[in-house]
Amino acid sequence: TIETVLDSNNLDAPGDVGAWPSMAIDSNGNIMIACQDVGNENLLLISIDDEGWLTEVVDDGMNRGADASLVMVDGAPVIYSFNGYDNDLHVSTTTANGWDNSYVAGDEAAVGFHIETVDSPNGLYVASYDYTNGQIWFSVN
Repeated sequence: TIETVLDSNNLDAPGDVGAWPSMAIDSNGNIMIACQDVGNENLLLISIDDEGWLTEVVDDGMNRGADASLVMVDGAPVIYSFNGYDNDLHVSTTTANGWDNSYVAGDEAAVGFHIETVDSPNGLYVASYDYTNGQIWFSVN
């Protein structure tokens, strides 16, 4: 059993960090955690390598990162999260220049609560709660 506390003492992210955590393991067996930096309202990706814990800001828009769901797709992290400013679902993917943060759903409803993602040979499955209509929003990519 390994037990570690991640806080401002060992992360480059002072304050209230770690809400809505979602964890995945990369192809090297390293832990990756997507979560919200509550104080700054950012979506973070926290990972570990030979140097220790690394903190990366994925999305620094207003009120980002709640209900994060991290999944590895073709060896790269993909993070779905709730954009609380616009009440919609966003996806963050890595690019050669950093992160691309894109709208997924929520024009007519507050979609993006309690997100779950599953990568399978049949596609990437994404589900979340549609708060406006009181139902499940579901997609297969």
